[in-house]
Amino acid sequence: MENYTYVQANPSVSLYTANKTTSEDTGTKDQSPNPPSLIALLPWMGATKRQTETYIRGHIKLFSPSQPNFLVIYSGITDFLSPTQGNDRRLQPAITTLAAYEPSSILFHIFSNGGVRVFANLARSYGSTASPKRRLCSRIVIDSAPGRLTFKETMRAVNSALPRNQPLIKWPLYTILAVVLALYLGLNKTLAWPDPLQFAAESFNDAGIVGKDSRRCYFYSKRDGIVLSGFVEQHAAEAREKGLGIVEMEMFEKSAHTGHVIEDEERYWGAGLLGYQLLGTIFC
Repeated sequence: MENYTYVQANPSVSLYTANKTTSEDTGTKDQSPNPPSLIALLPWMGATKRQTETYIRGHIKLFSPSQPNFLVIYSGITDFLSPTQGNDRRLQPAITTLAAYEPSSILFHIFSNGGVRVFANLARSYGSTASPKRRLCSRIVIDSAPGRLTFKETMRAVNSALPRNQPLIKWPLYTILAVVLALYLGLNKTLAWPDPLQFAAESFNDAGIVGKDSRRCYFYSKRDGIVLSGFVEQHAAEAREKGLGIVEMEMFEKSAHTGHVIEDEERYWGAGLLGYQLLGTIFC
């Protein structure tokens, strides 16, 4: 990543800090009056550094010559468990970074249910700190989320996250996780436990976290076999009912889970919250 200094705070949290240059240095002017100062990327579970940096480069190109900093928080199995002090410690470098920025200057770009769970845990930890700012952000891009905890869709997500080239590891682990999930879902139905993914998704529709003047854009697909389009549309409808600012939808016809940018890169980066034509009203 040229012109950026990379620091890994821990295995889950990384920060890309721009080595600032001025508009005079580049000979160009910003195309937006007030672009985001920090872009927080919360990738899907199993995402690699290389995959994440593809999106970082997309943002750098989109907001050029502005040079936002990037906070990356990867998801893991601990994000799908009950909140713990260990989880709080893991997220502390991210909370410290976020607290240094005004919520209106932060853009969250969140992928899949892994990113949703990280956001929910982050919001909980951020709200419990001594910082007077409970509001975490107001500008959100949600890619292939939020979903629900169902057996078929969840096991598809697990399959995509397990190592492809190690069948002796993948399939025994897949079988164990399938049994555990089946038992969990059975107990969930019997004891009427809340859906943990639905509970996490409620963070996006909490006015205390995102604000009443928030703006969001959902990227989703009819053919997503992991997060069904109906789940996304229901969540967006709830946001509208609660009066949580502007809610935009970008539905793709053929793209796979978290693959919308592959189907139509120009549309992905030009749509809604990411489009230059709207930046003047988004970050103000």
